[in-house]
Amino acid sequence: MGTHVAGRQVGHAKRLLAADERVADIASTLGFSSSCNFSYAFRRAPGLTPGGYRQALPSFRAIQHARFARPALAGA
Repeated sequence: MGTHVAGRQVGHAKRLLAADERVADIASTLGFSSSCNFSYAFRRAPGLTPGGYRQALPSFRAIQHARFARPALAGA
């Protein structure tokens, strides 16, 4: 039973991370006493920290690339 509940929490956390929710807010929503406890529990399931999971998402990488891409020089 405990594994099923943890799996559901991780699944919910993944959806919230993909929606760009703050880790502290996700931890609170899921009932963790701190973001550190949440990060530890999350890392045990997918093997990544919440931030690492978010960075691995294709949509996150596309947004970061667009945000930090250098603008093309006119006439170049």
